[in-house]
Amino acid sequence: MTSIFKEGDILIGGIFPVFNKEIGSTATFETEPHGVKCALFDLRAFRWTRVMIFAIEEINKNPALLPNISLGYRIIDSCSSPTNTLRAALTLVSTKEKKEISSVCPAISAVIAEAGSSQSIAVAGTLGPFQVPVVSYFSTCACLSNRAKYPTFFRTIPSDYFQAKALAALVKHFGWEWIGVIHSDNDYGRNGALAFTEEVEKRGVCIAFVGTVLRTYPVDKILVVVEMIKQSTVKVILAFTPEGDFYPLMKEVVKHNITGIQWIASEAWITAPQPSTPEMYQAFGGALGFVVQKMPIPNLKPFLTDINPYQDPTAAFVKDFWEIMVGCRADSPDMHTDAEKTNMCTGNETLVNSQHVFFNVTQLRVSYNVYKAVYAVAHALHQLVFCQPAGRKIVRPCLNVSEIQPKEVTYHLQRVNFRNQFGDRVFFDENGDPPASYDIINWQLKNGQVEHVTLGHFASAENEGTISNSSGATECTVCPQEYWSNERKDECIPKTIEFLTYHEPMGIALTAVSLLGASLSGGLKSEISASTLLLLHKQAFFANGCELLGQFKMPSLVKKGDIMIGGIFPVFNKEISSSVSFEKDPPGVVCAGFDLRVFRWTQVMIFAVDEINKDSAILPNISLGYRILDSCASPTNTLRAALTLASELEEVGLTSPCSPAISALIAESGSSQSIAVAGTLGPFHMPVVSYFSTCACLSNRAKYPTFFRTIPSDYFQAKALAALVKHFGWEWIGVIHSDNDYGRDGVLAFTEEVEKRGVCIAFVGTVLRTYPVDKILVVVEMIKQSTVKVILAFTPEGDFYPLMKEVVKHNITGIQWIASEAWITAPRPSTPEMYQAFGGALGFVVQKMPIPNLKPFLTDINPYQDPTAAFVKDFWEIMVGCRADSPDMHTDAEKTNMCTGNETLVNSQHVFFNVTQLRVSYNVYKAVYAVAHALHQLVFCQPAGRKIVRPCLNVSEIQPKEVTYHLQRVNFRNQFGDRVFFDENGDPPASYDIINWQLKNGQVEHVTLGHFASAENGDYKLSIQEEQIIWRTGNMIPTSVCSDVCPVGTRKAQIKGKPACCFDCVSCAEGTISNSSGATECTVCPQEYWSNERKDECIPKTIEFLTYHEPMGIALTAVSLLGASLSVITMIVFIHHRETPVVKASNSELSCFLLFSLFLCFLCPLTFIGRPTVWTCMLRHTAFGVTFALCISCILGKTIVVVTAFRATHPGNKVVGKFGPAQQRMIVCSCTLIQVVICILWLKLNPPLPDRVFRYSNKKIVLECNTGSDAAFYAVLAYIGLLAVICLVLAFLARRLPDNFNEAKFITFSMLIFCAVWITFIPAYASSPGKFTVAVEIFAILSSAYGVLICIFAPKCYIILGKPEKNTRKHVNVTNIQKKA
Repeated sequence: MTSIFKEGDILIGGIFPVFNKEIGSTATFETEPHGVKCALFDLRAFRWTRVMIFAIEEINKNPALLPNISLGYRIIDSCSSPTNTLRAALTLVSTKEKKEISSVCPAISAVIAEAGSSQSIAVAGTLGPFQVPVVSYFSTCACLSNRAKYPTFFRTIPSDYFQAKALAALVKHFGWEWIGVIHSDNDYGRNGALAFTEEVEKRGVCIAFVGTVLRTYPVDKILVVVEMIKQSTVKVILAFTPEGDFYPLMKEVVKHNITGIQWIASEAWITAPQPSTPEMYQAFGGALGFVVQKMPIPNLKPFLTDINPYQDPTAAFVKDFWEIMVGCRADSPDMHTDAEKTNMCTGNETLVNSQHVFFNVTQLRVSYNVYKAVYAVAHALHQLVFCQPAGRKIVRPCLNVSEIQPKEVTYHLQRVNFRNQFGDRVFFDENGDPPASYDIINWQLKNGQVEHVTLGHFASAENEGTISNSSGATECTVCPQEYWSNERKDECIPKTIEFLTYHEPMGIALTAVSLLGASLSGGLKSEISASTLLLLHKQAFFANGCELLGQFKMPSLVKKGDIMIGGIFPVFNKEISSSVSFEKDPPGVVCAGFDLRVFRWTQVMIFAVDEINKDSAILPNISLGYRILDSCASPTNTLRAALTLASELEEVGLTSPCSPAISALIAESGSSQSIAVAGTLGPFHMPVVSYFSTCACLSNRAKYPTFFRTIPSDYFQAKALAALVKHFGWEWIGVIHSDNDYGRDGVLAFTEEVEKRGVCIAFVGTVLRTYPVDKILVVVEMIKQSTVKVILAFTPEGDFYPLMKEVVKHNITGIQWIASEAWITAPRPSTPEMYQAFGGALGFVVQKMPIPNLKPFLTDINPYQDPTAAFVKDFWEIMVGCRADSPDMHTDAEKTNMCTGNETLVNSQHVFFNVTQLRVSYNVYKAVYAVAHALHQLVFCQPAGRKIVRPCLNVSEIQPKEVTYHLQRVNFRNQFGDRVFFDENGDPPASYDIINWQLKNGQVEHVTLGHFASAENGDYKLSIQEEQIIWRTGNMIPTSVCSDVCPVGTRKAQIKGKPACCFDCVSCAEGTISNSSGATECTVCPQEYWSNERKDECIPKTIEFLTYHEPMGIALTAVSLLGASLSVITMIVFIHHRETPVVKASNSELSCFLLFSLFLCFLCPLTFIGRPTVWTCMLRHTAFGVTFALCISCILGKTIVVVTAFRATHPGNKVVGKFGPAQQRMIVCSCTLIQVVICILWLKLNPPLPDRVFRYSNKKIVLECNTGSDAAFYAVLAYIGLLAVICLVLAFLARRLPDNFNEAKFITFSMLIFCAVWITFIPAYASSPGKFTVAVEIFAILSSAYGVLICIFAPKCYIILGKPEKNTRKHVNVTNIQKKA
């Protein structure tokens, strides 16, 4: 077995479920079984193994604990299997292999095991008698506290006894008195639920229902629990089950939208990661439960991150861990193919910086239990070896480590009591349990994730049996074994001594009975002696020979032969139950309901045996005999028949060996019956060949190693039925199955197949021939209320017939029925009456084959050849209509219907004699021939048909296991050309005919309209003649869907709580399309495209930018050109009148510069209109910045001129002389140059560029210029704003200058307008979408330019052109003072 091993002076064993699934292998019983293979690597369990190693290494480094003694370990994987756990335990306690033996060979002193309670039960029960201590870290079953059964078992996790108390206390705390209970169907669940029930019933709480779950349960058993929850009125349910067993039910609860339940969880699933999802939170949100306390182990993380496969390439499990964590293989490249080498590790990978939850050592719960378990063992060993507790000064060992015995470790482990480095006290009570301490966990949804929030604590009365008799004590003192704590926990008082005394009522009564018996014993000596001698005689008889202890008196068809073959058939299909008194032997079995079809099967077996006996090529000179019994279609009676056949017919002598009565058994029709027979006879190697049992479960070679069949397994029928359903496009179907192995396993296989193909099961109903009418009516109501139009009935005829009658009675029509092979060709339901509801049914049957010579054999049956032959008289009475018994056996009334003896069946036209449509009968025929060929190969050591020399084996030496061996290897063609062989599971090749119920000439006929055959590669071929099918719903193929196919432009929207086939069709969202019907989701259009109105096509988005030919573009262009024209006109006017006082007073040179800049400003918006390009984007922003900088610079120059001109009017002021035209030009150029530098840097470092913007509208792509650098853009604006503010301030200060024509006023107004426009521009620019952003910027440019043009130049033009009489020096220079004078 795969293990992790390290030598040490003392060895500790460990068993952990590192892999959580054992892969079963088929046992041939010819060679030794294969080694165990496991799958599904469990990271959490692997961490437990590393914690054990970490703890041992920590102990080895600790001088206070086991100084100078090294601990070693051997850790083995259990694969979560009790069987494999037992193998691991036996491996640990066995002597090591020779290659590991050193000078000292220490035995395992203790075992740290196991996680599952069932596994721990197996280990503790096995190792307990050998006194090997077992310490578990995660097994909580209260049953393990039984010291009588498990005397050496300890654990570091509290028992479910305490968890049951905690859960009961929680229930009582909230006043819940009516609750449901669900538990896993294993030791953990059963014992936990039992303990909980006992606790809550003490508190007056009632249990409404108890349901069971298991991970291996089929869906229908899970749905039973779901239905139980839905029908119950409880609002609080306890789930006492591991995560793996509970998860299938959780999915069904969510699927059925069962909400409003307060769930209480056991510690096994409340913090499990798999169910802790937002999807599960819909139904299980708010769950409450208990978990063991958590504890961080800080130094553990570096130890875990240091794991790698290169330190020890042979270390078990590490490579699997590494591949999961790192995602590459650490094996040698030589071990892999070229394809696999692509995923090899380089050797440089590390886990040091990994953030995986595996390395989170702050929330350790089970890992901490492992840690405590190792330390508990170490402390026990220390006490044993050094005769004193750890921590005290060590003198020398008092015991040699080679002398350590496991029972001594157990003794000291029971007395361990210490505090570890985390302050946690570790000890075990008298049952090996630790003190109970739990955190209360609540499921809460935070940030879309399920979190396990700790909201409380539960602790057992740890101080029971402990006291503290001084105030301020840091810990309680444990009372001696003979004492217990009083109620105040301050004194140890003697325990009550109890024994059976003479003076108590029970003692008095027992004493009286004892004395009475002694008085009477004298007269009974002879009888006792006789009884004793008889018993000894019986024991001696059993020791020396075989004795037939009893017989089942069963009617049979028998024919002696050299080799006997058994047969079991349900000739009668109902067993009449009789009461058993337990005072005498039970009466023989009485059966009713004679079945003609099954009787024919018995005759086919007899016919085949007779045919083989006449065939010189098969078993020459050897006669085959048979013994055929009736099973009454009952598993119990089938088992009686099997045991009868497998036993000798009569007792044998004391010296004779017990030999088998039959060499092979042809049995049975029902799967449940075959399971009983194959399970019972399999261990005795008796081959069983069935002719009509189809349950896929019977292909399990591990359970049924000697089972064969000549009818295909339901595994293939399930594939065939699923292929049929998919072929006709049925996606919403109902299922009805018989409540037995045949029905359950068949439907489970069918469900798995159809779910792969996207088919949904609407409902699952169960029927059985013994069901009362009210249970049948439940299924009828289920059919009536459902919307399905197609229903599969996977049930035998006898179980289905009661439902068929009720369906006809309730006039349920319009259903397309799909049939399993067990009833599609059955004669009883094939009537015109049933055709009303079941006409057009489709199903599969095994291939038919005519046996021509069989008819004379059948017509020759009569009760006069052998009056003692079983079943023949019943057959004769049905066929002929009279009794063939002796007249003396009947009353006078009955004698009127006696046969004359002249009756014959030769000319009978009864369907019984139709041998052209044989199906199951042909399977019986093939089964007999298969056994005969196996016997021939065994006896003659060569296949049938070759020239026979002589037998190589005496028929008396035939053993059933040899027949089984050769039966597995049978491969021949029979007289009909059909090849007979079995695969490795004992199954024949699958081949089915497709049958359709059609009404012809008033009779129901089973018309073959197709074929299904499996291929060796696992594929299949389905052929159907659709045009010839008669549908009960008309000529059209019926449709069966829960929801119609969604048209193009829509998608499926799952309806909450309903299967995937039930959905609403929701129109695709804007920007998404579905261009095919039935789409599950809509496809998102590419970024440049958008969905059309029908949502079935992606069309290009509209490209938007400000164009010249749209109204807004035209208007802005016109306004821009108008402004430019006015600027030019104004410039012409100023040049033409440059000698006039008004022009000279306003500084004609600066005015022309200003008008030129305004001209450029008006033209600048033209670069903003049209499709953005690289050049236009760079030009528009830089041109805007430079032209406006030039404009404001000119205004600044004019403002300075006005201010200096005023100051020049004062005597002695020389400022005006220092601020001439040259200085004015310098101011304009320098101020403009700064803006030019900013723009150059902008273009150089991060220039504007054309950009497609999608955020403004889903249906449009806005083309605009991205500024490239927002900082540069706002720097340009800020610089213009700075110049404008300076101008405004200077002009405002000069507004009251005495000139009659004061230009400062006009500049002030222009700058106020300019600043107002651009301050407003910033929020408008930021909030305007798409092309309106460009329009806002153009508007700001034009508004500010018009403001400057109008405010500064309009008054001057008005004087020049409209009032030339005021354009004089006198008027311009007249001061306000002079005007007042």
